[in-house]
Amino acid sequence: MLMQIFFRLLHQLTNEAGSRSPLVGFFDVAEVSFVPVVNIDGYSQINAAWGRPDWSTISRRRKNLNLNSPCATDSVQSGVDLNRNYGYQFGADEEGSVGADPCDEIFRGASAFSEPETRAIRDHLAALGGEVSAAMNFHAFGNLWIWPYNYYLGDDNDSLLTPGQSRFFADFDRKIARFGIAGSGNAIRTIKYPANGEASDWMLGTYGVIALSPELGDPQEDSRTMYPTPQVANRVLRYSWQIIQEFLAMAPPDLRTIEFEAPSRTHLLGSLPPQSATHTIEVKFESFGILTVRDAQVKLRFFSKKFESSLRKVRLVTKSEVIELSFRKTNSEKKELELKPLVKIPKLETCSLLLDFDSPENFELEVILLKDGKRFATLKNFSENAFIDLLNQISRMNPLHLILLLCFVFIFIVCLLGASYVISRRSEYEKTSRILGTIQMSQIESAEESEDLELSFRSQH
Repeated sequence: MLMQIFFRLLHQLTNEAGSRSPLVGFFDVAEVSFVPVVNIDGYSQINAAWGRPDWSTISRRRKNLNLNSPCATDSVQSGVDLNRNYGYQFGADEEGSVGADPCDEIFRGASAFSEPETRAIRDHLAALGGEVSAAMNFHAFGNLWIWPYNYYLGDDNDSLLTPGQSRFFADFDRKIARFGIAGSGNAIRTIKYPANGEASDWMLGTYGVIALSPELGDPQEDSRTMYPTPQVANRVLRYSWQIIQEFLAMAPPDLRTIEFEAPSRTHLLGSLPPQSATHTIEVKFESFGILTVRDAQVKLRFFSKKFESSLRKVRLVTKSEVIELSFRKTNSEKKELELKPLVKIPKLETCSLLLDFDSPENFELEVILLKDGKRFATLKNFSENAFIDLLNQISRMNPLHLILLLCFVFIFIVCLLGASYVISRRSEYEKTSRILGTIQMSQIESAEESEDLELSFRSQH
């Protein structure tokens, strides 16, 4: 089935570039390494037995063919469970693996990496120089999507993960919930028992590789078998491919700005130097992708003539190092600076770019990140929306200046209300005066009419 996944991946990446596939452009930032089978001897023995009378017995094999500790009662149970033989929390307890009974199906072997198969995986990752960012270790069956730490028996697995790792697995969990999976999380949460010396635990715990151990399947009952029919296997493949795509689509670098302001007095690596005349702008951002970006080019695009002359120092701060970057203008026509050397943006971490100026202005600027000449992220401290940009500028103001501005706005509003009140009172006074004048005129006219009537009455008599 893994080979079918491989061919499907290649087909989609090479033939559907114009589609809406989430994997379009995947190879611009990633390479994929496939290991079709780890338990080669066990797989070969089962294949060779197909169609023979003893196939139903041989098909129960899940361990390798290491017979140094044979099972006296059942030869098919001889060997080592390779997914208990990795060197992270190996033999942590007798519940997640077994060390004394070679007949047990989770027999872990004599020592970590005692088996040639697990040593091959270890050496493969070592040969890649720590450049592996993510991995999927496929198993069957169950439609379960399992991630580290699988040796752990507690119900607070997130406490063992970094904030970035925890957020990634939570995001992935939300994305795949709509597919109707049977379960997700670590082993104790999904299969209800621990697994120590497990491959994904070793990859994450040793190399920081974001690793999954899916138990393939789909929501239908006939997929719950080690040997599904070809029709069911194809259906499981189509179903699982949707979830695999969700995982792979989270690989490309996704940098998001957290803050774009003067830094606090404490930082990723401790306290900042004492305050001086230097004005610092901090671009704090977080990588949401599961690929570490190596040899990334950083450029600064600015909009003020004072920016270049005021800039004194640029540093990239990660959890493990501080890199001072030099800068130069690449094109006299463009307001753009290129930073050197090329840098590494760690996956699932918060980083900061510190820019020191000898001018106290809050410059508008863009931080552009490129890989092999292709832009993959742009961070900026302004918006195309004028109202949002105004709010952002207000949020970056000096507190004293902000208080003065608020006082001015308050006084302006009070004056505006006062003027409005005076105008409305004046209007009411003029209206009242007109009414009184009308009443007085009416009274005079009534009095004159009364006098005329009186004179007329007297003349009649």
